[in-house]
Amino acid sequence: SSDGYDESIMVMNLKNRSTKELSRTNPNSMIAATPQLYEDYVVWIEANDQKIMELKLVNLKTEETKTIAQIKKYSFYNAFPYMGEGKVLWTDSINGKGYYFLYDLKSGKKRQYQAQRAYPSYAIYSNHKIFSLDFDDYTRWEGQTLVYLDLNSKKIYSLNTGKAAINHFEVYQDQIAVLDENQKLRLYV
Repeated sequence: SSDGYDESIMVMNLKNRSTKELSRTNPNSMIAATPQLYEDYVVWIEANDQKIMELKLVNLKTEETKTIAQIKKYSFYNAFPYMGEGKVLWTDSINGKGYYFLYDLKSGKKRQYQAQRAYPSYAIYSNHKIFSLDFDDYTRWEGQTLVYLDLNSKKIYSLNTGKAAINHFEVYQDQIAVLDENQKLRLYV
């Protein structure tokens, strides 16, 4: 609705134009409809009836919906799960430590990796690496670091992106495009 308090996640079959509602938010709970589509899957975060934030996954072929995680410290920094290359990726902060979580869509196995900072955010999975913008304080945009975790070596690398804060970044394979607060676009290869 236009007031933002009653939202639905809908899917459409482009062949026959039929639509189906996957989820409707509870108007008495925090709204967090952040759907991502990948192949035959949709993932999103929503509050359950106890106002606990849950990461939901639906298989559009089987129509099975399941909760694959509960988000312990939910805020804007981790409101956007990522899905691609057969994985679901999200971040969380637990007891003051940041974590990346990677769920394999085929096996259903979930792996956890510790981040360098308390609030890893806006994480993207690409080419066996996890890229994220990490914070010590998620309420302050400055003090961020763009990092990637190489899952083969288990090492975290920081990228020197200059003094300007990063507004947005995208990743393809091992290439990173960064847009900073001055609207300067940089490409790291």
